[in-house]
Amino acid sequence: ITGGAYLTWNTETFDYGGFHSGSTSTILIPSGYGGIYLIFGLISWAEGSSSHREIDIVKNGSIIGGKRVFGATTGRLDQNLTMFDTCQGGDYYELFADHDSVIGQTVTMSAANRNFSQFGAIKLF
Repeated sequence: ITGGAYLTWNTETFDYGGFHSGSTSTILIPSGYGGIYLIFGLISWAEGSSSHREIDIVKNGSIIGGKRVFGATTGRLDQNLTMFDTCQGGDYYELFADHDSVIGQTVTMSAANRNFSQFGAIKLF
């Protein structure tokens, strides 16, 4: 990615209830599924030089949580962000990634190895 970007998720591991929208890469809470959720994002930055990398969980177009890593890194960097949120039917979530490098940085996403980058929601109550 060059600059910040909403990440595209085109592969599902599980999707009970039809939460994932393949056309917009969001997690959409269906009507009747409101409650308290654990929202999580994990991304793996490929090797590259940057002193600032971040991920944000975005709800209905507004950032509700973020994690920033500062300090020069040249190797692969894994970042994760986990939070609880109260959701109602129609709420949607996206994962946003950003960095301060003048060149593009790569987020490793592989359908063959889902341990790299993931985005999900688990209903708790």
